[in-house]
Amino acid sequence: MRFLDNGPMIPDELLIARDEGRVIFFCGSGVSRARAGLPDYFGLAQQIIETLGVADDDPARKIVEEAKDFDRRTGTSGLVSADRVFGLLERSFLVRDIESSVAKALKPRADVDLTAHRIMLDLAKGPDGKVRLVTTNFDLLFEACDSSLPFSRPPRLPNPLRYEEFEGIIHLHGHVNDDYSGAAGDGFVLTTSNFGRAYLADGWATSFIKQILHKYYVVFIGYTADDPPVHYLLEALNSYSESLEGLYAFQAGSADEAESKWNHKGVHAIAYEEGENHKQLWDTLETWANRARNPDAWYEYIIALARKGPENLSSHERGQIAHIVSTFEGVTKFTSSDDPPPAEWLCVFDHTIRYSRPGHVWNYVERGPYFDPFNAYGIDTDPTPQVIEPDDVYAKRDIPHGVWDCFSATRLDQLNLKEDSLAALRGHGSINVPWLPSRLSELGSWICNVSNQPATIWWASAQAGLHPNIQDQIRNKLQMPEHHCVPEVRHAWHYIFEAWRTAKKEHNQEWYQLKSSIDQDGWSSVAIREFAQIIRPNLKITRPWRPKPPERNEDIQLRDLVALEVRYPSYINEIHIPDEHLLAIIREVRKNLEFAIHLEMELGGYRLDHLCPIEFDPGLEGESYERTEGLSGFVLFFVDLLNKLITKDCRAAKLEYLSWWTNGDKVFERLRIWISGNKDLFPIHETGRLICKLSNDSFWNNHHKRDLMLVLARRWSDFSDSVRKKLEKRLLRGRSRFKKEKKAEYIVHRAWFTLSRIHWLYNQGCRFSFDLHSESEKLQVLAPEWKPQYAAKAAASMEGTGGCVQIDTECSALLCEPLSNILSRAKELSSIRHGWLFEKDPFAGLIAERPIRAFVALSKAAKRKDYPEWAWRTFLYSEERKKDKPRFAALIACRLSQQPEMVIAGIIFPISDWMNNLTAVLLSNYPEHFWRLWDQLISTLKVKPEIAKSAIVRDDLKRDWMTEAINSPVGKLAESLMKVTEINTVEDGKCFPVNWLNRIDKMFS
Repeated sequence: MRFLDNGPMIPDELLIARDEGRVIFFCGSGVSRARAGLPDYFGLAQQIIETLGVADDDPARKIVEEAKDFDRRTGTSGLVSADRVFGLLERSFLVRDIESSVAKALKPRADVDLTAHRIMLDLAKGPDGKVRLVTTNFDLLFEACDSSLPFSRPPRLPNPLRYEEFEGIIHLHGHVNDDYSGAAGDGFVLTTSNFGRAYLADGWATSFIKQILHKYYVVFIGYTADDPPVHYLLEALNSYSESLEGLYAFQAGSADEAESKWNHKGVHAIAYEEGENHKQLWDTLETWANRARNPDAWYEYIIALARKGPENLSSHERGQIAHIVSTFEGVTKFTSSDDPPPAEWLCVFDHTIRYSRPGHVWNYVERGPYFDPFNAYGIDTDPTPQVIEPDDVYAKRDIPHGVWDCFSATRLDQLNLKEDSLAALRGHGSINVPWLPSRLSELGSWICNVSNQPATIWWASAQAGLHPNIQDQIRNKLQMPEHHCVPEVRHAWHYIFEAWRTAKKEHNQEWYQLKSSIDQDGWSSVAIREFAQIIRPNLKITRPWRPKPPERNEDIQLRDLVALEVRYPSYINEIHIPDEHLLAIIREVRKNLEFAIHLEMELGGYRLDHLCPIEFDPGLEGESYERTEGLSGFVLFFVDLLNKLITKDCRAAKLEYLSWWTNGDKVFERLRIWISGNKDLFPIHETGRLICKLSNDSFWNNHHKRDLMLVLARRWSDFSDSVRKKLEKRLLRGRSRFKKEKKAEYIVHRAWFTLSRIHWLYNQGCRFSFDLHSESEKLQVLAPEWKPQYAAKAAASMEGTGGCVQIDTECSALLCEPLSNILSRAKELSSIRHGWLFEKDPFAGLIAERPIRAFVALSKAAKRKDYPEWAWRTFLYSEERKKDKPRFAALIACRLSQQPEMVIAGIIFPISDWMNNLTAVLLSNYPEHFWRLWDQLISTLKVKPEIAKSAIVRDDLKRDWMTEAINSPVGKLAESLMKVTEINTVEDGKCFPVNWLNRIDKMFS
């Protein structure tokens, strides 16, 4: 978490441990230098040299001067250790004189600024009110802040493992006496020999710190990675077998620089910017200390910020909220307010939303502003994703590994689990979902409190479920009058709960278990009930596509909150049903079909109006995907079972038919139309009565038409005269007028449909009592554009299809065309559609069979300043170009090099690709043509750099630079260059030829 924008990132575990009193701060000379102005360790050595009057030729002075000069020249410090300087001074001066000079040099001014020390004392104070702080500084500035603080020095150090004993300021390297005239007690740890005894030989300092690490985190502040205390301490600790954990250090510089200095020492570096006398560090520590002094006030301030909503905060402020809700204590404060932060925080807590694809905010009428979820919801610890262009609908964002997710159980959550949070082998815990960890349970309470806000439902609609306890809380909350909730919100939650409750297991696990059971034990009443339950349609809920949740307003609609559809089983035809169980299973399937109709009607009934025909249309182009999927697939499964039952037992099938709904729903109405055409099941008078009773909307329904027309054609001659006349009258009268349909359009459409149907029936052998010719003439006056051949589609299916497009490259029609007409004629022939999945490309065929004729056609068009990009692309991308003879390839290169830059820009991709394929051929035989085209391409790329963009669409967070490069025009040209013999034969250690270097320079300049 960052306390300040661009401040150092303090790990959450460190913040939490400090709040719990499990952090010991090690304060170095940088703490006393920051605001009190005392010298650092090396600066102290320089000052003592001057105070003691060390001779110019003394080794200590020489080393210091050399170190200062080296620092000035290289900007690198720390290569000369100050403890060695003091060790050299001991050769010429008494230890007490050195220590006396050190003490006097550290004596502060009367008006010394102690704010840095007070900050550290506040941070070092635990929840029990005791200060525990270790310093290697000799001064008494911490004691000057609070004279009541206990302090200690070697050799009498407190035992860190004894909680009641370990407190106060521990001067690990000794301290000055009260009047700053010398060292107190046994002196200072100052020289190399002192450090050796403390950390290596006697090891008392190492032992002390090692005991601290058993119980506390350690944070170094005011040290550099090369300071003697750090160096000796870490060297000593590394000699122990235990791995170092829980060591942190604040370090000026970039994150990479900080890590390079500390990580190899086993210390986690916390980087910050050094400018303005380490201002960024101390401002952060001061803010951290403010939190330590009054945690409740800090939490209250941050949660007040959260009430403004995530979009109104910066990423580091959102990161502070993320830190708060990552602990039980924090999330409790976040959720316990009478005015909880808004539900939009779910978008921050959920990493899938933070990294979701940006897009425009639509209002169902027009496109709104462009919105990037990461900019509005990202936190400061998130890696920045790639920028996605607004119109790039195929781009996506991958979620980086390890990014923060509020809803995942943390290490602390797992450590603090209660007994009822674990599943059990038997009993209550074996059949009920365990309780959530305390933090997540508290988070669920907040979700419940904001469940009346649209953002909560929008977020929940994309979840596979919520914990049952949270669902129960939401249900109870929705019933409370004081929980102000518009009806659309309640309806949305009811749909969500139903979708979660009825969701099927992943990977059709229940289905395959049932199949295995049936294979082993056969069908039974239990298996039939289980089969019916498994194939029961259910609600599927998804999130409405929009890059952000809907805003809170009274005009909120259900479609803004959830996207609903009915999900059907897609594997029901994979099981064999024996005849003796067929009727029982048909009844269960029919019940499920009735349930599906209820659901579809509830969701608007779109699928009910778009059922595919029951009778397959052999003239259908492509493959129908509707006949095996969705409601149509489920209906056709029911039809297959009925057909088997009709074959086995017509009487049972008729009884099943009589149990069908007769309330006018479109599914069973379609089934009745279809089954009425069965002569074994229905006498002709029943079929006639059923057809005549159809409503006008059903009779003329475009999706009913195929099944209805087939029944009419099949049974027309058997109908009585009265039935036929009723049907003829209905056909001639035509359909009813739709709402909002213009009268003139209605007249045309009505006549069109009547003409198509009566002519189709006549073509099927149906004869009418009216005169077809005279009636057709009357109707064609109303629909003059109708033609008799259109009647062939009167019973065609309207279902959706798919498949592979076939391309016909037959080019005989172009062989007789004048050269000047070839391109226009080829385009004309290509535009003629011969079917949905059938296209013509005669020019591609001409290129393959008569490449020179095709090229001449392109050349003649160029002379007329006509440069059709489609034709050049087809020509250059043709596989036949790789087989061209050198002379023809040179002719193509020559023609291309003469094209204007605007033409080259339009076909830069096929030209660069063709050139890459023909490089060796051209350079070996016609190099001048190769380089002329090369120069033209480079000139065009310089004038229009935007055309150099790669053809690869990036959809990964990590860019694949090589793939992008080799799929760009410049990449193709560079690849061509690498194929040139003069470059490939350059010996190791030799330079490229000058002319090649000039060309490369020209290419990339």
